[in-house]
Amino acid sequence: MSEFFIMVALIVIRTMDVVLLIYVLMSWFTSPYHPFRQGLGRILEPFLAPIRNMMPQSGMMDFSPIVLFIILFIIESLLISLM
Repeated sequence: MSEFFIMVALIVIRTMDVVLLIYVLMSWFTSPYHPFRQGLGRILEPFLAPIRNMMPQSGMMDFSPIVLFIILFIIESLLISLM
């Protein structure tokens, strides 16, 4: 039963990785007002905003997606080790 919950959590984490990657790529190539990009932003902003608040200002570069990728990777590794 616990393996089922771990597998569901892993699927959620991997889905979030893909959504985050799409969001980052769209930030390079589309307008901030693009409806799809805004929708992804509404999904990811609750995770990215606290990271931005804890990190020092780095000019125009936003490193919070990289930190979120690292956090998701660590969580995924911990969950895999529990299996």
